[in-house]
Amino acid sequence: MASPQLLRRLTPTTFIPTSADFDIIDKELIKRKDAVCSYFERSGFTKEVSRLIFTATRLYQPNRRAVWWINDYLAPELERKKRICNFLITSGGQIPTSKHKFVHFMGYVPYLYAMIANCKIGLVPVREGRGALTKVVELMTCCEGHR
Repeated sequence: MASPQLLRRLTPTTFIPTSADFDIIDKELIKRKDAVCSYFERSGFTKEVSRLIFTATRLYQPNRRAVWWINDYLAPELERKKRICNFLITSGGQIPTSKHKFVHFMGYVPYLYAMIANCKIGLVPVREGRGALTKVVELMTCCEGHR
């Protein structure tokens, strides 16, 4: 059996940079932010109630665990502390059988960056996996405080 040091020398490594394309995001935010705002208003999401977003497919086990944690622990805990908010969960996959009233499953969102920009907090409660870094970059890029 080969040692880890030998395998590292023999195995080629490819680095794929993770970054955000500000031009694409800026164009979407300019064109779509008002549409997302009016969608929120029509759906009953007011500005007075904080919106938190988690963007991930629930077909991937770590993301599914994160959604269950939001639904089963975080939302009830915030409700117990009288912190009313809306958790927006995007993309597809399995939905918990007992959904907390603060948790809203949005499905596929065509204007994801504009939706993120209209939320107060982006959540990344993933403890394992490989997609968390991309989520963090997207969330930070769309937040007005970081632009």
